Amino acid sequence: MLGQFRLACRLYQSSRQGAEHSLQYADSLVGEAMALRALGELARARTLLQQALRQYRQHGDEHGYAYTLWALGGTLRFLGQFDQALDTLTEALELYQELEDPLGEGFVLCALGGLSRMRGEAELSLLFYEQAHRKLEQVGSVFGRAYAACGIANAHRMFRQWEQAHRYFAAAQELYERLGDRVSYAYTLWGEAMAYLLQGERKAARQRLTAAARLFRQTRDRRGFVYVVLARLQCAGNLPSGNTRAAELLQRALHEATECGYRFEELHLRLLASQMGVESLGVPLEQLRKAYRACGSAWLDSVAVEPPFNFP
Repeated sequence: MLGQFRLACRLYQSSRQGAEHSLQYADSLVGEAMALRALGELARARTLLQQALRQYRQHGDEHGYAYTLWALGGTLRFLGQFDQALDTLTEALELYQELEDPLGEGFVLCALGGLSRMRGEAELSLLFYEQAHRKLEQVGSVFGRAYAACGIANAHRMFRQWEQAHRYFAAAQELYERLGDRVSYAYTLWGEAMAYLLQGERKAARQRLTAAARLFRQTRDRRGFVYVVLARLQCAGNLPSGNTRAAELLQRALHEATECGYRFEELHLRLLASQMGVESLGVPLEQLRKAYRACGSAWLDSVAVEPPFNFP
């Protein structure tokens, strides 16, 4: 929550010393993987989570196994492997249902909501998040309520239902502030900024983007930086074709996305590059459509190919 991910990695590594083949060892693998994921080291995170799954299976720990499936599903989503993410999260959901664990079920439903939004399935996304919100509210999870509220807000954003979107963004922000969760709060600000941008309220959008960018810098969130660039270039009004500084910013974001493995966000950036006339970074539209489909997303097939883009 505080964004001290490097420190978290070191602490998890230290906790594994002398604890080989124990549940503590498996727990620390998952903890380090989640910190690595936040740092953009997705391949390493995936490896640790797969290792943890084997450990939990050997120990017969079904709760640890389900939690790790949830974490792995989210990591696969970040890698742009949406079909594999769906299979993994579905397995996690079924296991949590068998275990009668509403808290775990609620968080997996949130993950499925986010994945569905990326896949271009906004109605399903809203359904998952609303189910998650009810379950997480019933068990009294403040973070879970915030997580689901932000997801509901983003689903309404995809439908351009602004009143509902802003109501749920505000609810999520209030809860994240109460928890002191800078990481999640920054993404909520980004989603709200996108809503204002699409409404034509660029000043409000810029204010929230500035605040989100500051938090992403503090937490060294490379994915967050990519999302800020996606919104900021569109906030300039007409995409700045021929603007050298804008092209440099786009190239830097592309470097971050490709180095970390954020395939879906890389495609968003290349779509913007094509619209800006940056031929060295852009990709022909039909090639982009195929690339989105290869990720498991129909998003580009369902939107008008003109800015501002309502990125999921």
